[in-house]
Amino acid sequence: MVVFLAPGEVYFTGDTDTSIRTLLGSCVAVTLWHPRFHAGGMCHVAMPDRAVVKDRPLDGRYASEAIELLMQGVRAIHTQPKDYVARLFGGARMISTTEKSIWDIGARNIESVKKWLSHYGFNISQEDLSGTVYRHITLDVASGNVICRLGDEKGVDNTAVVAKKGTA
Repeated sequence: MVVFLAPGEVYFTGDTDTSIRTLLGSCVAVTLWHPRFHAGGMCHVAMPDRAVVKDRPLDGRYASEAIELLMQGVRAIHTQPKDYVARLFGGARMISTTEKSIWDIGARNIESVKKWLSHYGFNISQEDLSGTVYRHITLDVASGNVICRLGDEKGVDNTAVVAKKGTA
């Protein structure tokens, strides 16, 4: 089964017949994979944190809430964050500016995602972040392999970065 994540969606599974895909610009994807249980997930973070309001359901568009939603999957199979291969992708600067500003959503997303992964005890094993191009990300839950295809400024896929299971 192929699951495609839109911005704000989170998916965690132990089904080894699953691959999880997404397309990123300034958004950030986190992939998690457990090498012993062959379980994993992905979130597609669109924005940094928002103010917490009680009794509001978690919203995967926001970094802190997307990571918490992934943590629900981690807890459901009684595993620990330190045991996962965690990778980060995306955070491109899609709006042309000459200086770092509040409009650099990609940089703000990266900062927030890293903060929350650290908070929960995940160790980041690989990153492909920033830049000015979009990325196609695919996580194969069975193997833990991640394929990151980079676009260029003309919109042409021209590079594949393959992350093998458990490697940095």
